[in-house]
Amino acid sequence: MEKLTFEQLPEAISELISAVKRIEALLSKKGFSLEEDEILNIEQACMFMNLSKSAMYKKTSSGEIPFLKYGKYLRFEKKALNEILLNYRIKSNDQIEQEAINYVANNPIGGHKRKALRF
Repeated sequence: MEKLTFEQLPEAISELISAVKRIEALLSKKGFSLEEDEILNIEQACMFMNLSKSAMYKKTSSGEIPFLKYGKYLRFEKKALNEILLNYRIKSNDQIEQEAINYVANNPIGGHKRKALRF
């Protein structure tokens, strides 16, 4: 990639903007959306969560997945489903080590903090 001069920046930015618009148009044709406020039906939610219909119904009946009910149809908020997926994130070793350091610093051996002596 070549280095851009100050005079070339406006043209490069306009090319980037047009490329992003083309990508957004392609994604919208494929059925993807960039909005988080979407309401999904059961099939879309199953595809998003990578679950079968029966697994999705089981998780809704057990209360693991929040849902909206319109008549006999279940609907799901994409934002809520995304939060559920993020809760299953596996922590890195660095995050686990940092949590352990914080725990040891805040919880001394013996289960209680020493009170300061007052004179």
